[in-house]
Amino acid sequence: MIEAVVFDLDGLLLDTEELWDEARREIAEERGGRWRPDAQRAMMGMSSPEWSRYMHDVIGVPDSPDQIADEVVERMAELYRRELPLNDGAIEDSENGIRSAVAAGMHVVAIPNRVFLPSPEALSLAAVLLDSLAELTPESVAAA
Repeated sequence: MIEAVVFDLDGLLLDTEELWDEARREIAEERGGRWRPDAQRAMMGMSSPEWSRYMHDVIGVPDSPDQIADEVVERMAELYRRELPLNDGAIEDSENGIRSAVAAGMHVVAIPNRVFLPSPEALSLAAVLLDSLAELTPESVAAA
């Protein structure tokens, strides 16, 4: 018997991954960091303390991780004020989210982000793989 269903927000219910990429990349470029092509994929699913530390340590943004997180969140709020990026069809989308849910003993229904596609290895951990939230049914949840 299914006791609960957990939905991810960023990148799943809201199409935010490209906005996070834009905000973090701008800050890295403005502050003299070295933006890497794989940076957004690496940070997907990380907590704010984790990705702000990544931006400081790996990307080379000289500000403290707390300052980096505050600035990125301010920019995200501004982007959200302009337009809230609701997804038409969404559920778990990131490699780290899939791995975390499986490690927590959850059965994962993955709906991958098409721009930042999780690795085949991570997708193989999902019990069910869908193209959009519109495909999510009680039967697909039960199959997980």
